Amino acid sequence: MKLLPYIMCALAVAAGVPAWWPVSSAPAAKKTDSDLFTKPASADVIADLRVAEWDDATSSAKIIEVKRSGNDWTIASHFDYPADANTRVSKSTATFMGLSHGRLVSEDPKQFASLGVIDPLDPDLSQKEGRGKRITMTDITGQIVADLVLGKKSETGDGIYYMREAAKNQVYTAQVNPDLSTKFIDYVEVDPLKVKREDIRSLLVADYSIDLQHKSIDMRSETQLMRASGTDLWSDPGPIPPDKRIAQGIINTIVTAATTVKLTDVRQFSIKSIPRDIMEMQSKGFYFVPPGTVDKDSPVVNLQGQDLAAVGNEGRLTISTKDGLKYSLMFGEVAVDSEAKAPDASAKDATAGRDRYMLVFVQYDAALDEDAGKPPGKDEQPKLSGAERAAKAQARYLKYYYVISDEAFKQLRPPLEKLFEAKPAEAKVGTTGKTISEWLADNAKRQGVVTTASGLQYEILKPAPAGAAKPGPKDQVAVRYRGTLYDGTVFDASKVEPTSFPVNGVVKGFGEGLQLMGVGAKYRLFIKPELGYGESAVGKIPANSILTFEVELVSIGPPKDMSGIVPSIGPNGQQAIQAHLGGPSH
Repeated sequence: MKLLPYIMCALAVAAGVPAWWPVSSAPAAKKTDSDLFTKPASADVIADLRVAEWDDATSSAKIIEVKRSGNDWTIASHFDYPADANTRVSKSTATFMGLSHGRLVSEDPKQFASLGVIDPLDPDLSQKEGRGKRITMTDITGQIVADLVLGKKSETGDGIYYMREAAKNQVYTAQVNPDLSTKFIDYVEVDPLKVKREDIRSLLVADYSIDLQHKSIDMRSETQLMRASGTDLWSDPGPIPPDKRIAQGIINTIVTAATTVKLTDVRQFSIKSIPRDIMEMQSKGFYFVPPGTVDKDSPVVNLQGQDLAAVGNEGRLTISTKDGLKYSLMFGEVAVDSEAKAPDASAKDATAGRDRYMLVFVQYDAALDEDAGKPPGKDEQPKLSGAERAAKAQARYLKYYYVISDEAFKQLRPPLEKLFEAKPAEAKVGTTGKTISEWLADNAKRQGVVTTASGLQYEILKPAPAGAAKPGPKDQVAVRYRGTLYDGTVFDASKVEPTSFPVNGVVKGFGEGLQLMGVGAKYRLFIKPELGYGESAVGKIPANSILTFEVELVSIGPPKDMSGIVPSIGPNGQQAIQAHLGGPSH
């Protein structure tokens, strides 16, 4: 338990065909404006969509309003947060364009309740039953295109509803697909972080809670996971118990959650009015403390001239990317006024199933920037500095408190025991009776066998001429090769002519070995499972196989980057030996 020196503050539907008309052999009359709820028009002219419906739980109307500015849509009812305009908004507006009246049902307001067409925005609260859904659409000139109250579903046919114009008493039937929601999650853009999963290089899961009553921090665990590329396995630079290994599936779930999370709501964030905003942050579970109070990786911000570390009372996930940006996702209190269902009163965990607040901080670390100091390519525009990119992202994120589901929270910040799994018994090498480690240890003792830092073993069968060029990871190479298992079984081999492929288009051990060779050299590579297919069985190659390759490097061609393109097989995140770019021969 760490005592806090002090806690300063908290940051914390296509238009329907009127098929319900009686069938007549007479030619259909042309529809006039008086026969339509809305005039025919393209959905592209709509600049504002507002949907309101009655909420029995709060005895008030819930409203969602989405506006367009140029090609962009924002959720005006939720602090202008970006909307996903290409799905819900477009479909919703297209549904009501040129919508025809059906049968006139009633003109008596006394029947509104039974038909479900009472305006949800009607200030007379004496009538709460029978309120419908009000849809208002405005075009780019500011004119109202549609202002309708959608009621109950009619019993006369599928897709038939009662509907009236908000300012009129005539209630008609209308054939419509009322796919209209007032839920923020149905309109919000996906992936608010805008981080590509293949760009993520490091994850730091800080599992802690803040005890305000005792002014202490319960640091349960802090785990860092790293990888060298977007297709590598995750590793832990710290010690791992000998009977445990990293749960690669769980770590990949964190990455998926971080790059696809869909917000359930947002709240406006501000730090302009210090006393008031500080109280608001604290109520949502975010605090500023002296740097180093929790850990050295807590994001530091400057508040009124003083550097302070930001913390959330339910921990943090820090995501580092190859361009040096570090995204710290801080988790705060449950959002008691969110749209999530109330938890089961009998549940042991009162927070289970509740949405939770999240803040995002962005900082730049040049040491993590793989392109730091590199000039832009020939056709590339100079990009912003790392600090400028971080500041630009931070300005966008600190406009809001984000609200995420309990499921998303548990995926983003799992407890320590979820990050590691029991290590299975080490596999044996075929019928040799030796474990993989024992086989490799014995092989390493053979004269001429060299073991690299990664565990790749090789022996030089024919050295390259002096000064011969060596390939880089993105180079295209032409090779002759023969791949065998421990017992000499051939699982793949080149044909008469050399086979060409990119160095980074093969399993890790093969690619590493190629970069040790000069043109004209011939090596024998011994690739342990972690550098090959791991626990996956591929074609003739059993799971947990040591692969042996005799490789002759014939030539080096122009670069061809295949990283991030080659599909993965199994937990290694690497495609099979792509010397043939199609998997082992059968």
